[in-house]
Amino acid sequence: MKITSYITLVLLFFLTSHAVLSQKNNKQNVDGQLAMQHFQNKEFEKAAHYFKKLLDRNFNPVYYENLLKCYIVLENYNEAEKLTRRTLRSTDNLIYKVDAGHVLKLMGEEDKAKQLYQKVLKEMPANNQVVIDIARRFQKRKEIDYAIDTYLRGRKLNKNGYPYNFDLAQLYYQKGDFKEMINEYLDVLLINENYIQSVQNALQ
Repeated sequence: MKITSYITLVLLFFLTSHAVLSQKNNKQNVDGQLAMQHFQNKEFEKAAHYFKKLLDRNFNPVYYENLLKCYIVLENYNEAEKLTRRTLRSTDNLIYKVDAGHVLKLMGEEDKAKQLYQKVLKEMPANNQVVIDIARRFQKRKEIDYAIDTYLRGRKLNKNGYPYNFDLAQLYYQKGDFKEMINEYLDVLLINENYIQSVQNALQ
């Protein structure tokens, strides 16, 4: 084969590959725009259709979260459970176990949800950011007690780390447990009285 013919074939290959890739990217962009448009318009069935297509191609936390919300709003808990199970097979991120427990609870499987929540707390590592992520996920799913338990366990795991006083105080406030809220703020001041302004701001 002549060198010019070889170069021509190589160029054709790259041009074809680029065209196919561009077409796929354009398709994904269009699907993404349609999904978000339907979601914002509260057309959840249509939005779910496109979010599922997008997730079948590549995992995206935003698309996952929106698809899960679509299924929950539509009370399509079987699909919601499938989504959380599939996600858990591809990642070990514990926030998705919180989601799985939330779906089980919506399905009336409270004992199974409780077992899963306890498993999340047990498996949680001594990592400050992971503790915060899990606690906020519990909070997002309206599981205030489990969010509190997450921070308290995180405090034990990170004995010399961040004690989560402000986070816990906020959760106790949401729960209406003002005694524990005040205790957390007092503990902050015992650690460093320079936090007095931050505590005052939080109490306003």
